[in-house]
Amino acid sequence: NPPEEVAALLQRCRDTPAADLAAYSIHTELRLKHRYLEGPLPVHITIGMAGTDTQRIIVLSCTRTEDLDSNLLVVDSHMRIRFTSHGLPALLGFTTRKLAGMRLDQLLPAPYGALHAKWLRDPPVAIPPTSCRTGRVVHMLTENGVNLPVRVAIRTAPASTDVGMTLYVVQVERVPLEEMLEEKRLVATVDFTGRVLSVSRPDSELFGFYSGSLVGCSLSDVVDIF
Repeated sequence: NPPEEVAALLQRCRDTPAADLAAYSIHTELRLKHRYLEGPLPVHITIGMAGTDTQRIIVLSCTRTEDLDSNLLVVDSHMRIRFTSHGLPALLGFTTRKLAGMRLDQLLPAPYGALHAKWLRDPPVAIPPTSCRTGRVVHMLTENGVNLPVRVAIRTAPASTDVGMTLYVVQVERVPLEEMLEEKRLVATVDFTGRVLSVSRPDSELFGFYSGSLVGCSLSDVVDIF
């Protein structure tokens, strides 16, 4: 919000009778800067008062109004969890306190937990097709050790002098089972001679090559049971 809007709100709090402030009668909308999110965070503000009428302490109760189901995780290059939103612990079955004291490798199935230690310290410039950074479905471990299919969006947090190392901001989205299976499925339309007429996802590299290159080929060229 522009500084003049915030200044006007503070002046309104000074001018409002103490009884009205104590009743939390002032409501407004603000956009707050989040330490790890790129854009401002829209919130609904309810304003109350602590202290006395002569020495007022303004109490702001903030309620997020957008992206309420956002699951945010922040880890450093040593795989320590630095921050988590309230939604992610619920998604994985942990308490917020427990998850905040864990490491990323505890949330990843083998062998990816061990492999990520090197990747976080020295991330590869060229992103492999199977990397979680490409938006593919990957898995995180719940408290019960169950693989939960998710998609993640990862970016590097702005440099911060109080941390002294790289921080990775991870947005986690749960993926339905059918969507996970669809990503591992390729549907080909063939004629009676076994020649491929079309494929469902021609840009997919599910089998290590572009699926579109199958069009015009015989199934016997790629399936070894004929």
